[in-house]
Amino acid sequence: MCGIAVCFSPNHLSEISDLVGDLHHRGPDDEGFFHSHDVNFSMGMRRLSIQDLEGGHQPIFSQNNDYVIVFNGEIFNADQLRSELLNIGYLFRTEHSDTEVIVAGISLYGIDFVQRLNGMFSAAIYNIRDKKIILIRDQLGIKPLYYKIYNNNIAISSEINSLIRLFQTSDISQISTAHFLSFGHIQNSDSIYSDIKQVSPGSIMIIDLDENHLKIEKKSYWSPYKTGNKITFNNEELYAQINSAVDRWSISDVPISLSLSGGTDSSIILHHLLKQGKKPECYSVIFNNGDSPEDTNRKYLVNQYNLNINEIVYDDSRLVDDIENIIYSLGEPYSGSIASWLIYKSAVHKEKVMLSGTGGDELFGNYSKWRYFSKPATLLLDKLKRIKNGNPIHYKYFKNSYKYFPNIFTLEDLLGLMSNENEVNKSWGIMERNLRKENLFTRPSFYDLLGQLTSEFLFMSDRFSMHNSIELRTPLLDISLVDYVLKIPYKDRSRFRNPKKLLIDTYKDKIPSLKILNNKQGFSHQNSLIFGPLKEYFLDLTSDFDKACFPIFDSFNIIESLRNIVLNNETNISSQKYNQIWTIFMFLAWCEKQKKL
Repeated sequence: MCGIAVCFSPNHLSEISDLVGDLHHRGPDDEGFFHSHDVNFSMGMRRLSIQDLEGGHQPIFSQNNDYVIVFNGEIFNADQLRSELLNIGYLFRTEHSDTEVIVAGISLYGIDFVQRLNGMFSAAIYNIRDKKIILIRDQLGIKPLYYKIYNNNIAISSEINSLIRLFQTSDISQISTAHFLSFGHIQNSDSIYSDIKQVSPGSIMIIDLDENHLKIEKKSYWSPYKTGNKITFNNEELYAQINSAVDRWSISDVPISLSLSGGTDSSIILHHLLKQGKKPECYSVIFNNGDSPEDTNRKYLVNQYNLNINEIVYDDSRLVDDIENIIYSLGEPYSGSIASWLIYKSAVHKEKVMLSGTGGDELFGNYSKWRYFSKPATLLLDKLKRIKNGNPIHYKYFKNSYKYFPNIFTLEDLLGLMSNENEVNKSWGIMERNLRKENLFTRPSFYDLLGQLTSEFLFMSDRFSMHNSIELRTPLLDISLVDYVLKIPYKDRSRFRNPKKLLIDTYKDKIPSLKILNNKQGFSHQNSLIFGPLKEYFLDLTSDFDKACFPIFDSFNIIESLRNIVLNNETNISSQKYNQIWTIFMFLAWCEKQKKL
């Protein structure tokens, strides 16, 4: 696991040094650089050593020295790919570096080789002969990769903060802000800044370093819409698929650990680790005196298998003391739970690799957002909308259908809050276009997979874990497993009264303690923070607005009304109001932090 950076500019030598220096926490074990002699180009990396501890130094060159790579992540089918390349005569320089497998495959087969990679990754490969940069990102966007194009130059980094430090100023995007305030996250190809973008999940970006004009080509190599024909599944096949995924994603030359909430997904991962003879160190945050169904299940598992578990008792003060580090580590606004920070901070200097059950809910339907659309009248409305010869769904209809999405601020709220109506409408239109092709039952599933999972949960997990120099792995997002599950009809994956039916049916006899679990509990602590130790901070942030500092806002009436709720301790409010208060707090706190970079 690493942090990587690339520069193409007249000042590339100093810029690459600054960018890589800002990524030290992502890779405290090693660093490396490549500087071109022909063009103003450099690439560099910081390394967290997980596999091939002695031989994995980067950058790594291809056999013929035509390609050089810096890589962030892990390829979990690298041994299989390496064997195939060895069989056709490729001469490797390392013992088992997955980084070298990527550059070897691309040098022999071209960029289509990326389609065969199973793992979590982002990488920059430089074609020395043709003077082209190839950027790749894994199918679900587990690993980030940002870029900024300016004056026919480009800078690329694993983290947005390093780009902001280098260039000092960037304009906040109206579209991204509207999207964040509506849905709690930013589109996975954009950033909060208008001039900084991300390589999209499941895509390749090719940059031709023409001295007069950068030529950029983007290609998608994976999409959940293209997973193939539906299949007839059986529980044993699903069990075997998950077992293989956990086996692949637990390969490591250092000990592994597990974030064990006691919920269905982390319990399943533990089951397979133990079955494979791997006994992980476990970590968990304890809420509400530890009396939830997840807590009961976790205690049973710990006692049953004599696990060593690090239990972090939740306390608001633990997060308040670290709130500035938390906001800095994210780099962009984030509106979700921050409690998992406590796990990574507890494990820092003790663990290098941690597994989690992230992704199980999105794949197997536990959020049940489609339940609203089981009503016959809603299905009829959807059918009527679809027979209009492909006309776009009107925003009003789309807004109403958003009852299954985490709609924090409504479209009307945003139009009253923000200064650019066209940009607000664009942010909603992006989500509409992304989901229009899906029916009402699969729309929520694809929203979870393409939107909230990548742009909220994986975003947070990567930033929190890597800030503490820990590689977080998500075995349930193994791409072979994902492709298999997406071929199972959605109605077979989930039921109205049993949202995770397929998963529970597969494991109910193998993990008997799962029977005590009900719907996902999750981390819920934001309310006590805002009306408790963060109250004064929130009131300070919302007390005196300078329009020059917040040109994206046209009116502060909504923010002032939320401030009054907190000021007057009006805790008997809707969950949506709580979400609005927390989202505004995190956005304004992020704005404040950016001024200090």
